[in-house]
Amino acid sequence: FGNIQDEWNLTLLAASESIKGLTEDIRYILGKISSIVGHYSAYFSSKDANSDMLTETEPKLVMPEGYILEAYLHSLLCGRTSSGERITNGDIKALISFQPPDNTSFTTKQDFFKKICKAFEAGMRRRKLAISKHGYIGAVLQEAQPDDLICVLFGGTVPIVLRKIDSAKGNSTETAYHFIGECYLHGFMDAEAIAMLVKGTRNVQDFILK
Repeated sequence: FGNIQDEWNLTLLAASESIKGLTEDIRYILGKISSIVGHYSAYFSSKDANSDMLTETEPKLVMPEGYILEAYLHSLLCGRTSSGERITNGDIKALISFQPPDNTSFTTKQDFFKKICKAFEAGMRRRKLAISKHGYIGAVLQEAQPDDLICVLFGGTVPIVLRKIDSAKGNSTETAYHFIGECYLHGFMDAEAIAMLVKGTRNVQDFILK
């Protein structure tokens, strides 16, 4: 997952014009995050995994608040540290400092490192970084393509990716969509889309799925 993360970083930098606020400080921290993930990747692939690989260097990062870095870190893990646990700010701080969070059940640092490695591996499996035209950051399946739509369906638990197709019907054509798969889109995972709808910043649209 170290190499995949480097590709994600390059994608984010390439989209700097679409994402406002990609300052030199943020670029610097993105590089540090790449180094951190690289350490976890080396630990994950090591046959003799031990804590020394992740304690020799403990970066003292000052993480400025803002959407880009938060969305990027959460997207790397698809918002979870395990299948049943959503990532928290405490998890992020622990991740970048190579230190288990306070008041946890981890008996050793190795247990914590292994959990983070598994979270990275699961978060990046068959996924790639996606940046919407409005600058939202997330992770989609590798099958996703430019101009696909990310939508939140009423009653759905996560956003999904749809692809527009033309379906002939009689003398006219109707617009239909093909379901590509689920995705992670930071800022749209906890009913935020409904709040946006109430505020009038998002619209309701009907989709024909085929």
